[in-house]
Amino acid sequence: MSSEHPIEILRKRLVEDFSDDLPAGVSPVTQYCREPQFFPGASGLLSAASWREVEPAAIEAADEFLPVPPRGVVVVGNYQATKASYMRLLRNEIRGFSRTWGGLRQLLSGVAPSEVFLTNAYIGLPDLAKDTMSFPATREFRQRCQDLLATERELFAPRLVVCLGAPAASMLARTASGLNA
Repeated sequence: MSSEHPIEILRKRLVEDFSDDLPAGVSPVTQYCREPQFFPGASGLLSAASWREVEPAAIEAADEFLPVPPRGVVVVGNYQATKASYMRLLRNEIRGFSRTWGGLRQLLSGVAPSEVFLTNAYIGLPDLAKDTMSFPATREFRQRCQDLLATERELFAPRLVVCLGAPAASMLARTASGLNA
């Protein structure tokens, strides 16, 4: 196995597989936002011991990454944000989506945040009117996203995967044997 940190490996995949040939209206993630946030916008890793200590976008993006939680929990969201919302995240006008973070705190209350890796099923920033709209994926692009999610599962070897919503659950089901879409 590589001595590279898993986030370095995943960011290389972003450049290789998600810089161009994206669906119409989808932009690549070319700048990282403040931590903590979901991958690919940030590392997806959390340092806090409790969810009360987790404050989205409170820390500058760093070049060094937190340790990978051994047999931790992978949380799969739908997609990072619309392009407009992501620009607001970069400008620190918003810190994240309160409904998502509130749900995480409640859902994972028995799990230390330092045991969690946050990621997204779809990679890229769609030019949509709302962050709750469906990601505009093509079949080929969806396959690239599935391949990246499978790589994340290999790198993190989680004891548990939590999906936030049906699109994330459907994507996960396509990448793992024994699950139904």
